[in-house]
Amino acid sequence: MLDDSPAMKDLLDFTPYANALAEFAAEKKGGGATTIGIFGPWGSGKSTLMGLVRSRLEDRGYVVVSFNAWRHDSEQGLREVFIESILSQLHERAPEDKKETASELLRTVGLFAANVGARLMTQGNAGLSDLVPSSGRRDALKRLAQFERHFVKLIGSLPGPLAIFVDDVDRCIPEHALEVLDAIKIYLEQGDCIVFVSLDPNVIARGIHSRYGDKATFTVSDYLEKIVQLSFTMPQVSQDRMAGFVEQLCADISLKHVAPLIARAADCNPRKAKRLLNSLKLVSAVVRARQPDTRDRMDDPAVLAKLLILQIRWPDVFNRIMLTPRSLNILEERARTTDQRKRDELEDKLTPGLLKAVEDAGEALDESLRQDPPLPRGFNIALYPALTGGAVSHTYRILSELLNQEQPSAGQFLAWLRSSSVDERDELLSLLVDATYSDDRRSVRAVRLLGMSGEFLSPDLKRTIVSRLFQMLSEAEKQDRGWAVSWCVRVLGQIAPTLNDPEVTEHLRSELTRIAESGKFTTARNWAKEALASL
Repeated sequence: MLDDSPAMKDLLDFTPYANALAEFAAEKKGGGATTIGIFGPWGSGKSTLMGLVRSRLEDRGYVVVSFNAWRHDSEQGLREVFIESILSQLHERAPEDKKETASELLRTVGLFAANVGARLMTQGNAGLSDLVPSSGRRDALKRLAQFERHFVKLIGSLPGPLAIFVDDVDRCIPEHALEVLDAIKIYLEQGDCIVFVSLDPNVIARGIHSRYGDKATFTVSDYLEKIVQLSFTMPQVSQDRMAGFVEQLCADISLKHVAPLIARAADCNPRKAKRLLNSLKLVSAVVRARQPDTRDRMDDPAVLAKLLILQIRWPDVFNRIMLTPRSLNILEERARTTDQRKRDELEDKLTPGLLKAVEDAGEALDESLRQDPPLPRGFNIALYPALTGGAVSHTYRILSELLNQEQPSAGQFLAWLRSSSVDERDELLSLLVDATYSDDRRSVRAVRLLGMSGEFLSPDLKRTIVSRLFQMLSEAEKQDRGWAVSWCVRVLGQIAPTLNDPEVTEHLRSELTRIAESGKFTTARNWAKEALASL
């Protein structure tokens, strides 16, 4: 299993950037703290780059200390936890005759007003004297000045220049991330040191919103400018280099050929790539253990990789494919064709819900489906959750359980609907509509469940259901599927009149009359007569 820690080797060609940042740090001469922000999204390699910079500064004789914000995220008073951690490390590195200075600093931190930092960024360029309540201003200023004097002395006593590395700030609760940045501003500003801090500006934006809401009079850039003197944005890793990175992570030679698939699916994000590869290794091991002689190519790592990527990145598409398994090959063929007419024909074979989910996923889904190797024709995707332990959404599991019952439990279904959130309920009902397109008796079970859902259906969803039921009624009659005809009639009679649409009502009356007067489908005739009597 690949761990989630920063890489010890430079597999992504970060060395030139590490060299440049270390050289910049080495040129610093006095003038208080200089903070360098390493900006990038989660998993983009910020920690790895900082590790490379750290090793270069250590080689130059720097005294290096660090703080992992995420490991302390659950602790109270993160500002003070941060500086106490830094001072404790400096206490260990200080000469014997200066250790008391470090101890004095720790005592000063305990006395300093913790709430100063929370206001430090809200008043433009105001100084500390403008931010501390007048009643405690003199004492707070005195303690801060005392801290700064001791801190400068302590840094001056160290055997080399000081470099501080602050990592995983963007893995903290957003408001806690602001506390760490507050601490850098409050406690380190006067010290002659270099500070590296890894950041995702989006997390800082959420922290500002959480702390100040709509009252904030400054932007994320305004906030960061008060703390960061130099910004470095992580470079985008190329597809080829990311594929090479994944290949080097693959100890299992059988997985090496899926490296391009993993690289593309991970959006060239190193941490995402590691997690996808770990998931693929686990799923591959489970499949081999449960069905070593599978004939559906389920043991092919490339096939598993495509399914895993689909499941993780586009769960709505994946769940809807599970309802109509034949659509997987249709989707792949659609992604691979450049003929628009052929593409339109293939789209006509997809359920409306699946087609919308595919359109929402965009070009990235098509790119993934186009990757070689193509899936075999008639591939049985239904085996995937069975062999891998049911790795599907909670909502799909509920629906699958219901549709696999010969007589779906009305009580169980309605209880689930009532206990679900609005979003979960809408997803379940939308999936039910897609399930009416399956080619087995589950389609009729889906119709029966929709008939129980009246109080939970929006007008738009009712129209979708009614349109589908008219279509399904016609198909069932042509195939002499009496059970399907009966339930389409029953549920149409329940839902269509509630739309209060004269055109829909007239269409319903016509269809019910035709069924009631036909010589076939006894149950359907009786239900049609009942529905007509209530119109």
